[in-house]
Amino acid sequence: MNYGIVIYKKGMKALCLALLCGMWPGTEARAAQADSVRVAWTDSTLLTVAFPVSAEGVALRSDYRLIVTPYICGDDGHELELSPVEFAGKRKLRYNRRAAHLAGVSYNALPVGETLDYKAEVPVQEWMKHTPLRVVLRRETEGCCRTSDLPEQTLATSCYVPPFQPVFADIAPRLSTADRVAEEEPALQPIEHYRPYDRHVPLRRVPGAVMVYFPVNKHKIDPDFRDNRAALQRIERLVALLRDDTLASMAKVLIVGLASPEGPIAFNEKLAGRRAEALRDYIANRAQMPDSLFEVANGGEAWADLRDVVAESNLPERDEILSIIDGTPDADRREQLLRRLNGGKPFRYLKQQAFADQRNSGYVRVYYATKPDVEGETINRAVDLLRAGQCDEALRLLRTVQHDPRSLNALGTACYMTGRKAEALDCYRRAAALGDEDARRNAEQLARQLGE
Repeated sequence: MNYGIVIYKKGMKALCLALLCGMWPGTEARAAQADSVRVAWTDSTLLTVAFPVSAEGVALRSDYRLIVTPYICGDDGHELELSPVEFAGKRKLRYNRRAAHLAGVSYNALPVGETLDYKAEVPVQEWMKHTPLRVVLRRETEGCCRTSDLPEQTLATSCYVPPFQPVFADIAPRLSTADRVAEEEPALQPIEHYRPYDRHVPLRRVPGAVMVYFPVNKHKIDPDFRDNRAALQRIERLVALLRDDTLASMAKVLIVGLASPEGPIAFNEKLAGRRAEALRDYIANRAQMPDSLFEVANGGEAWADLRDVVAESNLPERDEILSIIDGTPDADRREQLLRRLNGGKPFRYLKQQAFADQRNSGYVRVYYATKPDVEGETINRAVDLLRAGQCDEALRLLRTVQHDPRSLNALGTACYMTGRKAEALDCYRRAAALGDEDARRNAEQLARQLGE
């Protein structure tokens, strides 16, 4: 089957190339000049081949004709025949034209002295994508009851290169030092996670709480009491980290003061408040922090924590204790009932096993605010524009943040989509050198397309 649209242009002596000359059997034709043959792929759908054909200077006998048939051949054995071209000697041309006229048909042979700009456009078949291709000419002469084949000519070679489709994606916001540390340090949290203190929530269940403990009836910070020194150093490290973080800032330090549920409630309320204030002053003096960054909550007596301890215990009086805690609104009365239960035995147990952990400043949690990643937001807006096909606007935005290495892959894509292919390749290569895998793939594909 023949394919293609063939364009004939006659009388173009200046374009003559002796692509086919020497039509007698055994003679050789001179090859076309390399820059006169064009093989072009239109995405993955259309293959175009174009080249000039001329028989000028050929001593073709008057009653002979030359038939030239182009083929697209694959190294795997596939081939596709294109429309043939015929050149005819004077007598043959005159005779065939008269015969065609009498028969009412067309005859498109060319005289020896004319040039044909041959062009064929064929649908790309699947096999063409997977093998090197050659554009070849197969030729034969015919006349006086004699047909002779001439040597096959290869005009050009080509390989299918898949259409370049840039890969690009939104970038992740810059991670601050606080963001990275918070992944392993639950005492440090983004401000979005902040919730006001609720007395009904057992603080012992809150992960990552920093506890600072106090002896009975005391509210002075003692670094050597229990493991206070390590806890205080932990808080100071977090505060120092945020002070030095260029991408995050201190938003809030929440301190909750608690007292164990023993003794008068009025005294314990005041004691819990003083313990929280003592810890606030301790941190503020060492970190030079303003009071406005602290939220100090008086948790009073730690009944929620005590109830949680009892609920998970195997005390014989567990259910009775829980009933007293849940059913006695007055805290002083609640304590009296617990002291009397079973001769005070469960209360003594709780005093030894639980109350010590409730004499503390509760929990200390440090909250931070991440500073806006203006460059990252700009890059992602530009990426959205690229997806929407608004490439010129995307390029304008990306030019404003091209100092940010994260912009390079998107910038390369915007350059490519607006026709700046050399600049696109440079952007992709710079991004790839920084470890961007999308940019590396883009650079490889674009380099193949550009023949580099």
